[in-house]
Amino acid sequence: MDPKLHTNFLNKYSFAKVAVILITSIPGLHRNKAMSDVGIAKARKWIQTSPIHQERSNPPSRSAVYALFSSIGKITSEVRKDFEDAFGIARFPSNELKPPCSLRSSAPDSENPHARSAVPNDELKLIWPSVSFVKDCIDGYFAGYELCGDRQRLYAPNVIPNLYEYLSRDEAKKRIPPHIKCYYRINSDDQSIHWALLTSANLSKSSWGTLQKNKTQLFIANYEVGVLFCPWLLEEVYDNRPSPNSDSPDSEKNTTQLHRGNQPPTPVRFFSSKVTGLERLHTHWRVNFPVAFKEPINSFLKNRAQQPWCDDQDFYEQDRNGMIFVNRTVKKREN
Repeated sequence: MDPKLHTNFLNKYSFAKVAVILITSIPGLHRNKAMSDVGIAKARKWIQTSPIHQERSNPPSRSAVYALFSSIGKITSEVRKDFEDAFGIARFPSNELKPPCSLRSSAPDSENPHARSAVPNDELKLIWPSVSFVKDCIDGYFAGYELCGDRQRLYAPNVIPNLYEYLSRDEAKKRIPPHIKCYYRINSDDQSIHWALLTSANLSKSSWGTLQKNKTQLFIANYEVGVLFCPWLLEEVYDNRPSPNSDSPDSEKNTTQLHRGNQPPTPVRFFSSKVTGLERLHTHWRVNFPVAFKEPINSFLKNRAQQPWCDDQDFYEQDRNGMIFVNRTVKKREN
């Protein structure tokens, strides 16, 4: 299809009032200033220049970055540092972490080299389904085909200390396997969300890009698209809209334009929630932002009763549909 057709179509519309940031990944090399227009470099630009990120530095708030994805690439120390830098995480993990042979090790913590050396960075939480979740979900082991992560990648020293069990926040969806890709910074004290990114990009350098040549160029392998939601970008939008609390038939005229002249706009705050919602409070706009997973979440490192799903591991215990998972294939158990 001719790209000009798409351009002509989009030019019919104005995006001037759009108050979100489009984060795209386009395959190829992106150099110098063009880097900041795509992938991990664009996410970094918007997250690190945000007012909330700057306020966090002194003093730091009790918040963490949560990442939910359905596929994971090879996360080396360098790749992880690039992600942490983009997401505004100041601290880095120890480079001396060693991957465990098994989460079910019978050795006590004092004798277990994995438990002794692992010092998780609490500011990064990678969310992934457990074996028991996949086995008991509505699709059974068939759901494992859509969760791409082997033991080498999930038990890597830059991953396993920060890998947490996925549990659905919505009781009605607790057996539905997740396929969403989303990244949030959430404050653990009041469940406020500093920023939220909904995207097609999984946790891999193929999707986000690889910084090269002393970070002067960015190489991207995949096409991806996502939307970054930042509360401070919505302040003027909400101040110039009809109040959702107004029952007046003249609601179009009852706008809350509180930032006229030199008066600053009303702050907008996101909060983690099961459902969406908007409420005008005395001091701020409250936006209920849907988050798929339950908080707080359980660390696979600490909760050894659960194992992360690995698509290169065999599981002979039957799922809810009577199937087993062997050689990356779902099949009936042979009698």
